[in-house]
Amino acid sequence: MLESAIRSSGVKKMRAEGWVVIVLHGTGFSGSGRADTWACCDGRAVAVEWKQPGKKATPIQLHRIAEFRKAGGISFLCDSAALVVPTIDKALMGFEIPVEVRG
Repeated sequence: MLESAIRSSGVKKMRAEGWVVIVLHGTGFSGSGRADTWACCDGRAVAVEWKQPGKKATPIQLHRIAEFRKAGGISFLCDSAALVVPTIDKALMGFEIPVEVRG
């Protein structure tokens, strides 16, 4: 499945939960290592980098995820639209989530 299809499906799932979602991929605001999707959920900032299954994150993407987490946000790489909402929910409940969420 293409990354764009995974992202589109994941964004729909996030919006269905009532979250405000902004897709940066392919816009003038996307930049080196920035997450494809930004959202606000229950007062928390969320940044999701979408990948096709088996595709690796670049070092700058992993650096940006770590920066976002250090600042108190929820950030991770995800290759499955079905896992994005449960992963954010876990983070909101205080559980540690992996940097890479793979289906």
